[in-house]
Amino acid sequence: MIQSLIFLKLVVAGHSTIYVTRTEDKAFWRKPYPAPKLLIAIFITDIIGTFIAVYGVFMEAIGWEYAVYIWIYATVWFLFNDFDKIIAYKMIRKNKNII
Repeated sequence: MIQSLIFLKLVVAGHSTIYVTRTEDKAFWRKPYPAPKLLIAIFITDIIGTFIAVYGVFMEAIGWEYAVYIWIYATVWFLFNDFDKIIAYKMIRKNKNII
């Protein structure tokens, strides 16, 4: 079961990292927006990965309850990481002569 939980966490959180790293000092919802092809590809693979983990394709099934927990966990950390990125870039730009 641990393998299935980690698989789903890596699928969901790994894709959200792409959104965090696309921009430097802006929030993920600001321009430039990601390309529609990227959004569709990530959405489809996240849904497929969720179904694989929930129903146990080549691994133990985790069920919908654990899948929802993983999605919430990954989303909270995604928002935290995006906020942290913005603060870090502001600090770097403010103190660019120090580094």
